[in-house]
Amino acid sequence: MKRKKGKPPTLSVCMIVKNEEVFLGSCLKSVVDHVDEIIIVDTGSTDRTVEIAKGFGARVYHHPWQDDFSLHRNQSISYAKGRWIFIIDADEEYRASSQRSLREELAMAEKQGIEALSMRLENSCNEGKETVCLDSIRIFRANGRIRYEGIVHNYLLGFKNHAASLGRIIHYGYDQGPEAARKKFERTATLLRKQIEENPENALAHLYLSNSYASMNQNEEALRESLTTVELVETQQITHKQYLKAYYTAARSYIQLQRLDEAERICRRALSRYGNHIDIFATQTMIRLIKKDWTGIIDFGSRYREALAHYRKHEINLDMVEIATYSEEWKICCWMGMAKLGLGDLEGAETLYARALEITPDKAFLCRQAGISLSEAGHPDRARFYMEEAHRLAPPSIEVQNPSASSHEEPARNAYNSSDQAPEVAENGLRLFPDHSESYFHKGMALEKAGRVSEAEDAYRETIKRNNSHVGAYNNLAGILLRRNEDHEALRILQTASNTSMMNHPAIRYTLGLVHSVLGNHTEALEHFDKTLELAPGLKKVNIQKAIIFLKISEFDNAIKCLKSEIENRGDIIPALITLGEISLRLGDSSQALHYFHEAISVDPDNITAKKHIQSINSTYGQ
Repeated sequence: MKRKKGKPPTLSVCMIVKNEEVFLGSCLKSVVDHVDEIIIVDTGSTDRTVEIAKGFGARVYHHPWQDDFSLHRNQSISYAKGRWIFIIDADEEYRASSQRSLREELAMAEKQGIEALSMRLENSCNEGKETVCLDSIRIFRANGRIRYEGIVHNYLLGFKNHAASLGRIIHYGYDQGPEAARKKFERTATLLRKQIEENPENALAHLYLSNSYASMNQNEEALRESLTTVELVETQQITHKQYLKAYYTAARSYIQLQRLDEAERICRRALSRYGNHIDIFATQTMIRLIKKDWTGIIDFGSRYREALAHYRKHEINLDMVEIATYSEEWKICCWMGMAKLGLGDLEGAETLYARALEITPDKAFLCRQAGISLSEAGHPDRARFYMEEAHRLAPPSIEVQNPSASSHEEPARNAYNSSDQAPEVAENGLRLFPDHSESYFHKGMALEKAGRVSEAEDAYRETIKRNNSHVGAYNNLAGILLRRNEDHEALRILQTASNTSMMNHPAIRYTLGLVHSVLGNHTEALEHFDKTLELAPGLKKVNIQKAIIFLKISEFDNAIKCLKSEIENRGDIIPALITLGEISLRLGDSSQALHYFHEAISVDPDNITAKKHIQSINSTYGQ
């Protein structure tokens, strides 16, 4: 039947949820003004999920969980009254386009006979520092023909064509910390193995299982499953581009296992079968970097950047392929800068370094890498500029303010780190500055960043031998010793520093406080922390460390006082609020704990730790 002209399209949001109190409110707030109704299938929530949903006017239907995502997706769709369905998860948020509204997009789709719309799905990773993108069908006609299949990674079937929405979805579910990631892996991998057991020829299940292993850095297992996927895809003549991810995962795993020739071969197979792809170009650039193929780095790096620019402008055909290297442009620019230097093009190198600095999440690290490369290429003056800028951005006393917490990546955990440059990093540190003590110190920092901690320790000790008042060397060395649980040696090193005027440096006092705290010398630790605040009243985290000691000795009032001081002085507010919440939990006051955790979220809406605490409280106490 022909619809009346001008009748606006109606849209139903359909969701499945269970104990999603932490995320659900933000999700529904992001969509409520763009849709006509909200349909929720709840599979057994014991927290405030249902209450929050009804607060947004949602219609809630209860179905017990049956280990089948598609079953419950289709249940939610069956209750919808709109002409269009919008699928979103509780740990996601919708971002509308400024160019045209969602209703305008639906009207255009109806006029053109389009049955489905994809959206750019941006997965937040590594505490928001990285983004993995995917075009995902999230809106489709409610015609009874389009439905979901698959018990874990459900996929949509039955639509004849699709176009792109300019709206975006931000997904926070991959950024909830290692414990949550481990639990998600175990749940997902179990269901996928079940699918594979029932049907060993299921290429999609093997693909998703390889992704799961890769997410946990289980490289041997990821390689096995990705290669199985590749063989099934080529044997069965599967053409869907989503399977390109198997080639990328295989190449990434090969690199992690230092099998570069095999990584290159699988990349060539991917390009031959599927054509150009952003992740494959990034991987090829990485391989060329390790091999010091300067021309190859420029070639593949340029192709990566060009393809990425087209993708950002929605100029690439929609193929629902995940873009794992979406936020890696700064690294590619850095590598291309190194290649330009290798080819003798200083101006081109600095242009690329400038672009990398604009977009990198770690400007100090980028400056150090640029400085090291410039030094090696015979440009000491430009090298000094970048190294001094790195020192300005992250001076030693700030970098190591909390040496008990490691901020260094394990080299094998990320195929796109810079650990493969460690030999050059180590030797170039001595060329950057004529002052040997400073040279050894920078060498130590470079080695530590590359994961070569024992050699970094030697460099710091050499720095101290040449300059026994070098604050950064004492702090960094103590940090290494603390992380290695050599607490008494860390104390001995710092007590050596006490023979100099460094005892009047807040960083040394602070680190001494940390060491005594680890050793259980609470009185001495508190004395050093008090002295730290006397020397540097605005220094962050000191009151938090004092609070931790007071908690250990059950002086809760003093702990609370310290944390409130941290908040009043505008220090590290989030850790202070979270610790206050944890104190309240220890005192049995779950309501007060919820108050502090919600306060933390009001300051940082994306804080995963606070959200996990709220989930745990609601699960435990049924609040």
